[in-house]
Amino acid sequence: MFKFNKETEREPEFVELISVNDRLKLGGIIGILDDNNIPHFEESSQMNDSTAQVIYANVNVGIRVYVPDENLDKARELLQIIGEIPT
Repeated sequence: MFKFNKETEREPEFVELISVNDRLKLGGIIGILDDNNIPHFEESSQMNDSTAQVIYANVNVGIRVYVPDENLDKARELLQIIGEIPT
């Protein structure tokens, strides 16, 4: 998934950046991270299969966004600019 030189670089440790309940907001956050070449992944705090989404369509599902620890400060700064994280 991520390329790194084992002799000179360590594998990144991913840390939580933010947790969101709104999929539109999540899309914006992911777009900003992508635009700034910050690797990331998302993890749902509840079931996330298609059946669960149909049955529980009106339930907010918390989604946590993780970034490498070396990118955390930059990612937080970007989210502060758009008002997602308080300054």
